Amino acid sequence: MQDKVKIKPIKGFNCFSILYIAGDKIRLFPVLASVCHDLDGSGLNELWLTRLNRQANTMFFGVAVSKRINKKAVNRNRIKRLMRESVRMVIDELVTAGVEIQIKTIILSWKSPISRPADIALKDVLPLIRETITKANEK
Repeated sequence: MQDKVKIKPIKGFNCFSILYIAGDKIRLFPVLASVCHDLDGSGLNELWLTRLNRQANTMFFGVAVSKRINKKAVNRNRIKRLMRESVRMVIDELVTAGVEIQIKTIILSWKSPISRPADIALKDVLPLIRETITKANEK
């Protein structure tokens, strides 16, 4: 059984954009995930590679919602909060079930507009994130 997995956000625009481009894409509408299982071929410079690789049992994640998709910041922030909480819940579920987490980094993007924050809830986002992370962990 795997120890507790630490979940940390990806910091910095350069690191975020390189990992987004280098990762394997998993599409499950309205979620698009970019997953890296191994950081060596990702294109990160050596400073970032040593920083990310020296932290064992740590999964890095980022969440993005485009301004083109949702014009209002309230809607974008609501989606991001729900996605972050879903990632935390799913990873905890998988670790408790004894599944080994193979993902080193994951960046999740939301590709569907909402008209107001009340239109989306955790019960809508959680199954999508669960299925996406399960698919990503199997590869």
